[in-house]
Amino acid sequence: MAQLTLPHPDLDFTPMDILTAAEQNQLMANITALASFSNGLADGSNISDNTILASKLNLLSLPSQQQSSSGYVEIGDILIQWGTMAAGVGSTNERTINFSQSFDSGNYKLIATPSKSDNNSFWWVNVINQSAGNTKIRTGWKNRDGTGGNASANCDVEWMAIGKKA
Repeated sequence: MAQLTLPHPDLDFTPMDILTAAEQNQLMANITALASFSNGLADGSNISDNTILASKLNLLSLPSQQQSSSGYVEIGDILIQWGTMAAGVGSTNERTINFSQSFDSGNYKLIATPSKSDNNSFWWVNVINQSAGNTKIRTGWKNRDGTGGNASANCDVEWMAIGKKA
């Protein structure tokens, strides 16, 4: 991020001082520099691309297209993609999430959550392999007591990936 540098950082006044024209000009130069810096923060020109970390984004404030079943949004160099896919039927399945937009060298974080569970059993999701254009996941069904399950119903996996765009 850019740093604020005042043209006259050592100005010091006490209340009721009478300022000379030169001091008033220096004061106005400082105020102008402060306003220019603030405007640059507001429009983004004083913020470098690496200042806002992906982990600090408020994902609830994404545009309304977030409500669709899959999609992506770019915020500067940050790419956020999301979607839903069927996990399959059975105790263990492997699926590939293919991204519509590639990440930079596979440098991203993926969050995947199964959409189904009950009091006696649950679905699980593991990431097997990540690349710039896709991620391979393994899904499965387990009983809550830790024994293997055999799911007879399909389960969806909701996922979101965030990272630097290619």
